[in-house]
Amino acid sequence: MFGCVLAARELAKSPNSDAKVFSLTKKACDGGSMLGCGSLGSLYGKGEGVAKDLKNAMRLIKMACDGGVGLACTNLGTAYQGGIGVTKDFGKSNSLYKKACDAGESRGCFGLGVNYEFGRGFTKNMEKANALYKKACDGDAARGCDNLGVNYAAGNGVRKDLEKANVLFKKACDGGYFQSCSNLGRNYRDGNGVPKDLKKAKALLKKACDGDDFHACVGLAILHMKGDGIAKDPKKAEALYKKACDGGSGSGCMLIGFAYDIGEDISKDKTKAVLYFQKGCDLGEGPGCEYAALRYYKGEGVSKDWTKAKEYFKKACDHDMETGCLGYARFQMETFTGSERWWKDNIMVFIAGLILCLLLFAAYSIRRRRKA
Repeated sequence: MFGCVLAARELAKSPNSDAKVFSLTKKACDGGSMLGCGSLGSLYGKGEGVAKDLKNAMRLIKMACDGGVGLACTNLGTAYQGGIGVTKDFGKSNSLYKKACDAGESRGCFGLGVNYEFGRGFTKNMEKANALYKKACDGDAARGCDNLGVNYAAGNGVRKDLEKANVLFKKACDGGYFQSCSNLGRNYRDGNGVPKDLKKAKALLKKACDGDDFHACVGLAILHMKGDGIAKDPKKAEALYKKACDGGSGSGCMLIGFAYDIGEDISKDKTKAVLYFQKGCDLGEGPGCEYAALRYYKGEGVSKDWTKAKEYFKKACDHDMETGCLGYARFQMETFTGSERWWKDNIMVFIAGLILCLLLFAAYSIRRRRKA
């Protein structure tokens, strides 16, 4: 039955193979393979090759965990942590992660380490978190190496050591965790804990970007836009910024917005700039909200729209942008919208006309009294 599990894993690498993978995995589970049952539960959980069924998924994964499959215990722990198919319960999640970790399943050690770092179900304890990250890293959990590297880089629960951080980032990157490739690439770019090497930085950032780490795409775009250590290529930078933005990187949206707004290395397009500022704002970039507000206020790239300007000034203020707060406060005091703006511009004329009417009425009343 273990042969069915291995065959299913190999088959899963091929396109359009979900139904065959499900059939082989089910055969393994029906034949008594707890590893097969854990894998079958994952297929039910994802809806791959079969209709999604979380209840059945949890039943099969629990069966596998009880049968000694460490990865199944990790997966069940993740389900309890996120409330996926079961009631959210950090206590159960941590017990399952510990069971997996004690059985040598490195991803269970990683999950337990994360919960110690952020105090989920435990009192926050960085010493325990880092010990568990090390145990995970010594196994095959690349993310354990990355988290431990991040903590060495920041001096979080350990003495700050950038060289050690970079060794850990390299191990995680070699293990296929692209965020670590990005971390190491930025350190080569800036000379943090390693000699500055822009060619290595480019190679690492490209590897991470190709793996859909969109922050790495931003870093690579900056190198191409400036021509730092590599040939300057604004068109490639433009494409990379767009990829990052489309992938959910607010900074990618912001930077392509600036490029279109300024128009130094790519064609100026104020309308596109505003669209990207807005998208950056929606992705949590305060400056994007601020720039969108100013463009609507001034009518640059879009028609003047004080309602929109007020909306984006408020969003900028919500992100602690000083200019955004000042702009929103001004709108609150002066209410620049539609007909209210017309009254503001014409209020002196209105008051002068009202005074003139009152004077004429008073003069008329006086003349009537005199005649009487």
